[in-house]
Amino acid sequence: MSRFGTEGTLVWNTGDTLGATGTEIVLSPGQMFQYPMDESYETDTVTMTTITGKKYQYENYRLPVYTLSWTDLDEAKKNSIQTMINSIPIMALNTSGYPTLGTFKINPDSWSSSETRFEKYDVSFTIVGTSSV
Repeated sequence: MSRFGTEGTLVWNTGDTLGATGTEIVLSPGQMFQYPMDESYETDTVTMTTITGKKYQYENYRLPVYTLSWTDLDEAKKNSIQTMINSIPIMALNTSGYPTLGTFKINPDSWSSSETRFEKYDVSFTIVGTSSV
């Protein structure tokens, strides 16, 4: 299974706040995304140079970026995830045995899916954290 436990839940809501309730997509063990996830960081760094040539670097923010990928995901679950992506939501990922991994915005341009065999799809998309790490 994955390192995230036996099942997971994608909780999402349109807009900029997740709130106490949201739409859930429950992932069974066979529907969990692949691990390890591709991980990177989105940063906004400013470098300032003084008159004497000394450089100072300031980091305005540093947000985690993850690419979630599935192999041979069933069509019904793919359609649920695609509906979530199309709503440009804010989302959280809850997994059994592990706390919520954080709150994320989805990059709608990152959606990728291809049918590998009858009603089975390879799917991936990118999520960006909403708070600095």
